[in-house]
Amino acid sequence: MELTSLKEFIEYSFFEISHGKWLSLSQITYTDPTGKERTWEAVSRTTSQTGSDAVCVIAILKRMLKYDCLVLVKQYRPPMKCYTLEFPAGLIDPDETATTCGLRELKEETGYIGTLKHESPVTCLDPGIGGTTCHLITAEIDGDIDSNIHPKNKLGLGQPPIQAFMADMTATAKTVN
Repeated sequence: MELTSLKEFIEYSFFEISHGKWLSLSQITYTDPTGKERTWEAVSRTTSQTGSDAVCVIAILKRMLKYDCLVLVKQYRPPMKCYTLEFPAGLIDPDETATTCGLRELKEETGYIGTLKHESPVTCLDPGIGGTTCHLITAEIDGDIDSNIHPKNKLGLGQPPIQAFMADMTATAKTVN
């Protein structure tokens, strides 16, 4: 099946249903390539800037004579109504690069100091819901250096608690489940 050209989709109506402090809900009306009019609801960030909105850090903790571990964070997410295990992540500040943001978020949320291994191009997190974009950052943490032996997260005042969680990469699926 050949991908359809974007030019064959015509958006002709964009109506904001609701606008909050951080998010807005809009209704988009467009015509598909068959000529059928369709309606879609989408969420967008009110703080969105040009480029990417956020970073997600896939960090691997490496220590001598120990298994490599994925570094995750546990935090309460009201939309999920439960605690979730996630990769460290955050919004990119104005005039901040994705790499700088990713390494900053890793330190703030876990206390670990990492080094960049790779930065992905901009990707969309959930294109069926909205246009939030993200860079995936892979980082390596040297767990044997002094600053990474007993890390403590550096959350700002008033931020909800976030707990770092190490998942042994040889048994990650079992650990997470």
